[in-house]
Order: sequence, then structure tokens, then C-alpha cells
Amino acid sequence: MLRRILIGVLLALAVVTVAVEVRSYRRWNYVGFYYYGPRGICLMTSSGSITIGTFIDWHHDAPYIEFYDDPNVVSTNVVSTDGFRWLGFIFEPDTHETDVGVPLWVIEALLIFAAGFVYRRKKIAPGLCRNCGYDLRAMPEGGGKLLEICPECGRD
Repeated sequence: MLRRILIGVLLALAVVTVAVEVRSYRRWNYVGFYYYGPRGICLMTSSGSITIGTFIDWHHDAPYIEFYDDPNVVSTNVVSTDGFRWLGFIFEPDTHETDVGVPLWVIEALLIFAAGFVYRRKKIAPGLCRNCGYDLRAMPEGGGKLLEICPECGRD
């Protein structure tokens, strides 16, 4: 039961990530949190990538949260001199801001892979308990009749 719930949650997160990726090509989303004076941390989605960054903004000196939802998608071709962008991966160090980004397709692939990993079942040979693997044949070498209840774990 718990495996099914975990698989459902992983697949639901993958679907939400696909929706965020599709939306990121149309709108730029930004959540910024100023946690200590001018220092802050932000989370952005744009052009199929999700980026986390730290920044310094000297216009604010008190903690607060800001949100942007801009229909003008920010170009992903602008790179600082020390940074790089490749297949949606982003690394841009700067004096006032550092951004690290991952393409959303990587997150989607990891979520789907994790759901498949949780879903996989153990291959149990015939005549073994499905729960613990105990040999349920009355006479293991002679191929006797199978026991009804596992003497090891008590399951049917």
C-alpha cells in the first residue's frame, strides 16, 4: 500500500513538473526571499529550467518575500563571463548574484526513474514465499506439495 502511494506521489510530481516546464516557456516565474538585510535567495523557472540563486540587493534592508509572474520570458542566451549554459544547465557566478540551474526534463526523468525503481518487483521462484522467500515445498528436493502457510513469516 505504501509503495502504491509513493509511486502515485512520484508520478504526480512528474506531471506537475511537466506542467511547470510547459509554463516556463511562456512565463517567467520568480520567488525571492530576503533573509538577512540585502542578502537573499531566489527560485526561478524560465525557458525549461529551474534555477536557484543567491543575490545581494542593496535596496532592501528588512526580510521579506517577493513574487514575479512575468509573461516576458527571460532569454537563456545571456551568460556572465565566468558562467555557462548548456542543454538547460546553468551556472553563473557573479559578484552580487550566483545562479545554479537544472533543466526540468532532468527532474522529470529522475522522478519517473524513481517511480519505476519503486514499482519493480522481486522475481520469486515458484514454490517460495512471496513475502520472505522461504521454501514452501514440503520436501524441497523431491518436489513435494506446497505448504499453505509460510512457517517462517506466517503469510499465506
